[in-house]
Amino acid sequence: MIKRTIVIASPSYLRLEHEQLIIEHAQSGAIARVPIEDIGYLLFENRQITLTHALLSRCVEQGVAVVTCDGSFLPSGMVLPIGQQHHLQGERFLQQVAATLQLHHKLWEQTVRAKILNQAQLAQRVGYRSWRSIERMASRVQLGDRTNCEASAARHYWRGIFGNTFTRDPEGEPPNNYLNYGYAILRAATARALVGSGLFPILGIHHRNRGNCFALADDVMEPYRPFVDGIVWELSRKGPLPADLSPPAKRQLLEVLTLDTIIEGERSPLQIALSTTAASLAQCYAGKRTTIIYPRMPE
Repeated sequence: MIKRTIVIASPSYLRLEHEQLIIEHAQSGAIARVPIEDIGYLLFENRQITLTHALLSRCVEQGVAVVTCDGSFLPSGMVLPIGQQHHLQGERFLQQVAATLQLHHKLWEQTVRAKILNQAQLAQRVGYRSWRSIERMASRVQLGDRTNCEASAARHYWRGIFGNTFTRDPEGEPPNNYLNYGYAILRAATARALVGSGLFPILGIHHRNRGNCFALADDVMEPYRPFVDGIVWELSRKGPLPADLSPPAKRQLLEVLTLDTIIEGERSPLQIALSTTAASLAQCYAGKRTTIIYPRMPE
């Protein structure tokens, strides 16, 4: 089942009532109701939002990813369920801790290869003539990507998607901020899928920053990034992107979770594909399989 993404962008009072999220507009008093079981992501964009602990607790129990935004309206943090989403969470945690460096290197090799293939697919879709040079790099990825094919592919890829003058820099000019917003949504969705499979997001495959609480999400989301890139490319076709993200642009970026993917030979919404990927990774840690299941972009 595809879960809904609820964005609260106005001053509001939020509470729980009969297993429903009650949204009361602070100024008009208008009330909206959404069943908690239908929500996958609750995004707070406004600083003047008041909510009850009962609501927050119920959201966590139901596996809702609660995402907060900073003063620039970019997602900055999230609340995720721990301990209630999977009956084997303790066992999975121990399996992650016991994972060998060799297993991590194999998983990262697969992740980078899947990412590069999706980058090549998007490059072909947007008309980049040298997209095959990106595709060929996927076959050169070695154990642990020790030759850093990921970075080599990225240099060709960004030039093909956004032009020769573009540099991917989170602090840079548009469309960097659009990419930041989309990646933040994707990161939250990935973390939610991982927790739902009993995995602990802080223990990464490749990313190992001491201050990163979602290192595993940052690893697993890599092959999914081109889906965000494709949306930003579509937005950029209409002309130079403004510095501030408009509500319509945000809505379009939120739709990344419902985009079609090809996973295990079947079409599946990205949100569902993430759950398949997370479940396959859990099986890798348990020694029941040797490869992560990642999606391909549709042609």
